[in-house]
Amino acid sequence: MLTPAIRAIAQQMWDVPYRGALKRLYLQAKVMELLVIYLDWIAENPAQSQQPTLKPDTINRLYHAKYILNARLEHPPSLLELAQQVGVSDRTLQRGFRAVFQTTVMGYLKQQRLKQAERLLRQGNYTVAEVTESGLQVILETEEGSLVVPETRAIGNALIADIPNAAIAEEFSQANPIEGIALVSVTSLPGDRVRVAITGTDAPPVAEVRSEAQGLVLAVTVGEAGTAADEDAIQVVVTGEQDEGYNPSSASTATRTDTPLRDIPQSITVVPREVLDDRNVQNLTQAIETVAGAIDNGLLYDAPAGARIIRGFEGFDQAGNFRNGLRDVDYFGLTSIEAIERVEVLRGPASVLFGALEPGGVINV
Repeated sequence: MLTPAIRAIAQQMWDVPYRGALKRLYLQAKVMELLVIYLDWIAENPAQSQQPTLKPDTINRLYHAKYILNARLEHPPSLLELAQQVGVSDRTLQRGFRAVFQTTVMGYLKQQRLKQAERLLRQGNYTVAEVTESGLQVILETEEGSLVVPETRAIGNALIADIPNAAIAEEFSQANPIEGIALVSVTSLPGDRVRVAITGTDAPPVAEVRSEAQGLVLAVTVGEAGTAADEDAIQVVVTGEQDEGYNPSSASTATRTDTPLRDIPQSITVVPREVLDDRNVQNLTQAIETVAGAIDNGLLYDAPAGARIIRGFEGFDQAGNFRNGLRDVDYFGLTSIEAIERVEVLRGPASVLFGALEPGGVINV
């Protein structure tokens, strides 16, 4: 709303003829004048001031929001989530929903929930558990529509049937209706479901579920107790070891036994087979390229076993090469890594535990 009067006041506020305190007082007076003009316009145009002008695309999005609410009555999205799903701001959603549907988003949700509850209450009313010649008959009467024939399952000695899209006015329970049946119960579950549970004395009962004009009927007969004893049951036990991949948890170099790394006070790095395969390692020197403090020495014409420097100490004769905790080849030998499981590097003076070696460390494959 931009009238000539508002334009004139805006121009006067731009060209203030005063300074200091008088300027502030002058601007405050003009703001009050603008407020009076706006309030007067609202009084003369109540419909335009209350009803927002909505684009056709926005109206379509509001109807989409209504569809989402109807589809998710049990677990509706929050106001912000709903606005994001339909592609509008939460403020536009609230104002537009009220303008189009004459109610708020939460008000509409409450109305639809009440209607659904009323409809479900008319659909499901349990009646009785009747004794028949063959056993027991549980009848769920309905005033309107029909109930879905559910599947049954046995849990222990109980036969369970969950009926979707149904509700009951009052829960039902009857103990020992016939010999062999300990309890019959009809209870409500979340999500507009009704559970019929029939518990046998010695074994789960057997039920034939069918839909009739009066409602849903469960014809129940007493089940036969199993003949197999508990000790005759087959027990299958499966054990296995978790694949540790790049993060092994134990080593044997420092203690000569398979010990968790967290219990070893020495500095040990383990290079597992997965790392060797993924890096396509060809020799021992390449295998320890990822180990901190160990580098290739490369002396004497690049001999097969290779030479390495560990923590600054050079082992000329490669006495620090070990395989399964025992001395491996010398400097000129060929150390194959195709059949090894892992490479363990023990760094520091703890290497003297393996004999007269350099204090930098040892390599055990």
